[in-house]
Amino acid sequence: MSQFVIGPSFAEQELAGISFMLTSFPDMADAVLNGLLACSGRFFALLEEDNRSKKEDRNEDYRYSAKAVKELRKRGETKANASPRGMADLTLAMSLALGIITFDLLDSGLHAHSICRYALGLISSGTYSEAVTRGGRLGRQMLPLIHMDTCNCLVRREIPMYRLQSGGGGKRGSDGVDRYIGRCVSLFSILYDVCCVNQKLKLGSREGHDIARRQENFEELAQVEATVRDWSAELNEEDTTRLTPREIEVITTQASVHRKAILLFIYRLRFPFGTEDDAATHMATVLDDIANLYCCSGGSGGSGEGEDSMPFEYRMALPFLIAVAELQDPVQKARALKLLDLIMWKRMYYKAGGLLARFIFHVWEARDHGWSGQWVDLTEDGPPFVLF
Repeated sequence: MSQFVIGPSFAEQELAGISFMLTSFPDMADAVLNGLLACSGRFFALLEEDNRSKKEDRNEDYRYSAKAVKELRKRGETKANASPRGMADLTLAMSLALGIITFDLLDSGLHAHSICRYALGLISSGTYSEAVTRGGRLGRQMLPLIHMDTCNCLVRREIPMYRLQSGGGGKRGSDGVDRYIGRCVSLFSILYDVCCVNQKLKLGSREGHDIARRQENFEELAQVEATVRDWSAELNEEDTTRLTPREIEVITTQASVHRKAILLFIYRLRFPFGTEDDAATHMATVLDDIANLYCCSGGSGGSGEGEDSMPFEYRMALPFLIAVAELQDPVQKARALKLLDLIMWKRMYYKAGGLLARFIFHVWEARDHGWSGQWVDLTEDGPPFVLF
């Protein structure tokens, strides 16, 4: 299966940025390599089980990561200009951020989103914002960051720093976008609106908005919901010609899963736990579609079963969390936890996966003890986790 389908990982995005930086500005090599060395050291340590016990190797990884963090902060202290050199400095910052985030996801997963927000905050002027929306090199490097920020802001009732913009559908000029989240770029643009109304509903509930204000918020929610329902991820003729049937199936399923999950999320904003639960339970069957992505045959030639046969990133953490929050049956819960090992690729991201599992247990336990409300409110006092 081609990378068009599986999407590049954070590490692959970082390598692309490093290649550009070393070619264009070789004097920045030392700064770029710190993140690469930290990630590669931790990556190979995870591949080789025996290396996990070598404390000196882990300390070396942390030293490289600390140097990368220092370089990133240095870029944050000076505002880059719109010159080629200034854009290169900004691109370096994005490459460093991707490296540091990758290292954190491989190491603990506790700081990835904070680093992501900091890096996105460096893009503050209209010039750079436009560069992102045009889908150029800077935009392609920022896509994993914007995706991570959007997913985590949604479940924390916060506003993402940037709104994803489509780079032109399935045309070759937008391959850098589509390779990461398939045909879901325009859907994630809508998801920004969901985040906005999600926060309004949260503030309205806490500040005791009057009936008219609350009705206005729910009307806005209904409008966003209608937009999601009308959204489709149709492939153009060029896409259908150059992609294999399996690739088309994966892209279509990935888009469908995200759309269904977002509709379930919106539904739960309107109807909290304990209200209209039957419909939510039916909508949560999107978990079957997620399982099919990982468990059916095909892919890289493996059997399609087991964590080693499907080392692909379909960006399923967000829809998985939205759907799994609905589970109440012990058997279904156990199956979902096994699926989580594939979604977070346990061999690489076992700590980040463990964080998400603990939050899921937190949601399940709260519901089992009669808690009623929007499950997203449980993120405030629950265990930390990160979606990517």
